[in-house]
Amino acid sequence: MTDVYRVYRYKKLELSKENLNLLCELYESTLPECMHLTEYEYELLLETSGFIILAFEGEEIVAGTHAVPAKEMEMYLNILDHTFEAKVGQIHICSVAVTKRLQGNGIGRRIWEMVLDESERRGFTSTSAYLSTSFDWHKKVARLNSPYDKKIIQGFWSELEALGENGDVEYQESWL
Repeated sequence: MTDVYRVYRYKKLELSKENLNLLCELYESTLPECMHLTEYEYELLLETSGFIILAFEGEEIVAGTHAVPAKEMEMYLNILDHTFEAKVGQIHICSVAVTKRLQGNGIGRRIWEMVLDESERRGFTSTSAYLSTSFDWHKKVARLNSPYDKKIIQGFWSELEALGENGDVEYQESWL
């Protein structure tokens, strides 16, 4: 029996309207509706110096995320979590989305590693992220990211709780 190996192509892209639209399509096909970018979030992101990482299988986008300088999104992040305080040199890593049929194949982890590498290359010294406690993903990222600060925020995604899912998140900060 021969094993079949999938080949994924990864791309680092600047935050532009065209690239953000690609990411939004992925988010809308993989994430719960409450985690889709609102028009306000979309416009805010276009004003940042963040970046996008996408994974392709052939021409299909199968995974991706975006990361933004925390200081550039501090007011917005503080609305989500009133205790959030952006630090100089901190990058905020946003939702990592992977097409359902490919989850568990290490694509999300590879994207996370690429975000950390690119953040370090750009001179960032720490990261922050909100990760759902409903999934084991936050434990894997904790090992990869070596958090120096963690806290659980209950009811962060109240829309998920309304759907009968856990709306709690684990906030993580770590040094690069």
